[in-house]
Amino acid sequence: MSSEVQVINGLGSNVMTKKYDGNISERLDVSRLPAGIYFLNVKGNNFNFARRFIVIR
Repeated sequence: MSSEVQVINGLGSNVMTKKYDGNISERLDVSRLPAGIYFLNVKGNNFNFARRFIVIR
C-alpha cells in the first residue's frame, strides 16, 4: 500500500510532502517549520486522514 503525507501551512501552501510504500512508522520532522498553524493530510489507497497542528517556538 502506498501513502502520501502532506503538510499544508495556514495560507494553503504545501510545505512538505513525503511518499511511502508499505507500512512505515516514523516521526515527521517539523523542526524547520516556522511557528504557525499547519494541516497534516495523509492519503492512502483506502483512507484519508487530516489533522490540524500548531508549531510553537
